[in-house]
Amino acid sequence: MKKIIKVSKELIEKFNNACNVVVDEFSSMEDESIVFEQQVKFNPVREGLDAEISPTKGAIMDIQVVTCANDTCYVQGVLYINGKKVGYTEGGSRLNDVFTVNGYTVAVTQKPDVIAA
Repeated sequence: MKKIIKVSKELIEKFNNACNVVVDEFSSMEDESIVFEQQVKFNPVREGLDAEISPTKGAIMDIQVVTCANDTCYVQGVLYINGKKVGYTEGGSRLNDVFTVNGYTVAVTQKPDVIAA
């Protein structure tokens, strides 16, 4: 299953750059602090019989930007099924990327620029 989320150009630039250089504001944070997170739901939980047999009941992937000890960050996708963490991607250096865990995929792309008329 694949979902696509769109984030602003500013967020992509901020976190793509932060993953490659030291960011002063990260120095005052604890290591492994989440500085950006967006949840993506796959087949929302439904009521009734379908909910009991649905293999994707409650599947959620969090796209996270996490601080590191060296005042940089990494980006990862973390998959939860029925509230339990079942896997995650290796830490990457780009927010605009594709994250796949156990057959669930989230692609992060940039929102189109708004052109004022």
